[in-house]
Amino acid sequence: MKILITALVLFLSFTVQANSLVFDCSVKDFVNLSGFDKDDFFVQSNLKKRFIISVDEDEIISTSVSDTYTSSVTRYKVFSRYEETVKAIEINDTFSYFPTIVLNEITGETTISNQTTISLSAWLLDCKKQ
Repeated sequence: MKILITALVLFLSFTVQANSLVFDCSVKDFVNLSGFDKDDFFVQSNLKKRFIISVDEDEIISTSVSDTYTSSVTRYKVFSRYEETVKAIEINDTFSYFPTIVLNEITGETTISNQTTISLSAWLLDCKKQ
């Protein structure tokens, strides 16, 4: 319940256009690739995350909710649409990492990835349209 309330507060802090699609997402799988020792706590914490995702014509807003980590909001700029698949990259001022999201608006299948020069983290999500 705490996760849901936190997600709603963060999500509602942004204006969502009337024509936006909203998805509630659970994590099906999480992978972290790096040259460092495997951190089971990090992996398990990421598997428990939830995401609230809003999709409109030009932007995707993803709210990450976690019992372990601080909840966060990421804004992505849509750069490609093909049939029901939307691809976007995060709007940020730093280029030390490369965050992307790919979402199927019909099935809800979604991936989020964060790539740096030394690591890659990827979330495979199961999203339900709200």
